[in-house]
Amino acid sequence: MNVFDTHLHLPSPNPAGVEAFNCMIEAYPGFQGGLLILNTPVGVEAILAQHARLDPRILLVPFFDPENPWDGILGRSKWVKIHPTYLDLGPDGLQCLIAALDRQRPVGVVVHHFPWGPDLRKPSGLEWIVRIAKTLPWLTVLATHGGGYESWALRAHAGPLPNVHFDFSCALHYYEGSDLLRPLIHYFRHSPERVHFGSDWPDAPPGSQLKECLRLGSEAGLDAHQVESLLLRNANRLWPMAFPGTGAP
Repeated sequence: MNVFDTHLHLPSPNPAGVEAFNCMIEAYPGFQGGLLILNTPVGVEAILAQHARLDPRILLVPFFDPENPWDGILGRSKWVKIHPTYLDLGPDGLQCLIAALDRQRPVGVVVHHFPWGPDLRKPSGLEWIVRIAKTLPWLTVLATHGGGYESWALRAHAGPLPNVHFDFSCALHYYEGSDLLRPLIHYFRHSPERVHFGSDWPDAPPGSQLKECLRLGSEAGLDAHQVESLLLRNANRLWPMAFPGTGAP
């Protein structure tokens, strides 16, 4: 199955991590391109220095900090990553972050939404996704991991927002076969143009997650070819620069 992977990471933020990433891409069956997402600013200089060694179908999505925006280095994708767990924002922090996005004007933003860990004070991402999408309707928001155990809440509150897109990276692996993945069936049926495949490699394997994605697509009435075409078409629409001269079917 040909695939555009919207959620990839480096094993380590240094040249060795870039080398391991390149080896993984070479061995990735059907790989058509993907997003290399930087969750934090750690090691960004090393990554940028190695960027020329990456496959041209790989688009860099840097970490976004409203207090230290990366002017001029958004990369070809013009997307940024927001990770609520790593951004220690005060009471008015989300408002400031939205204002910074409005000033910087990226094309899209990837927002982490996989509640995890014992620190319940950390935000889950749901409020961030909804408020960003409602305040900046021109901005495409990719909600990651299907929302984790909040997958149904994510669908209930963000599903009606047309500028919110969804991937189930890692969740397809961690919650395989569970009811928490069933919102993907509803997305396939009712908002198929907003569904994407992401693996969250190296934290989760792409292959088994693709199988789970196809299984859920089948429950939505789509065969493997339809799921493949749908996902590639959606990726081509948001990141055409990763499909040079060809486009998606």
